[in-house]
Formats: sequence, C-alpha cells, structure tokens
Amino acid sequence: TTCSGRKDATTHASCCHAPSLECQVKEHASVGFTEKVVVSCDDGWTVTGCHPYSRGFSTHGAYIEDNTCIVTSSRGGKGAAAVAICCRSKHSSFHGYNSNYK
Repeated sequence: TTCSGRKDATTHASCCHAPSLECQVKEHASVGFTEKVVVSCDDGWTVTGCHPYSRGFSTHGAYIEDNTCIVTSSRGGKGAAAVAICCRSKHSSFHGYNSNYK
C-alpha cells in the first residue's frame, strides 16, 4: 500500500478492505486568506473524509455539511486548503442484478 502526501506534511494511512468502493481525493486551496475553504464531491460521489491543510499557523478544523468539506482558519494565516475523500460504489447501478435472496 502506498500513501501519497505533501513534502511539508505528515501523512498517515488508515486502510480497510472495500473492493466495492472507489475513492478519489479532491482539494481546494484558497488564494490568499479566507476564513472558510470548501470542496465538494462530484454528483454520485459522497464525502467520506474531510481534512484541513494549513499554510499558516492554524486551522480550526474541518467538518462535513451537505456533502461538502469545510475548513475554517484564523485570520493572520496564509490561508488553508480543504481536502475531501470522495467515494462511490463501483456497482452504483443494480440494473440487471440477480439475487438468490428469497
């Protein structure tokens, strides 16, 4: 398993076996300072993780609201980035699904 990250950040991996899921990382960084930075998943994808990345001295944290990752930061910093993990089922359509369940 490989884990990619930034050169100026510490990266930790939490791994699980989920062959029916596909996931991607989306990131949005502010240009200059803004108190909130947001990034959303594309249609059909769900935010399963939301993480802050600070280019200054502090962020107040990250949270998920309405399938959007929101990061807040303090004035005086150089801005922040919102990093969302977006996942969807590889089998999103059950059309033609044949079940033996009775």
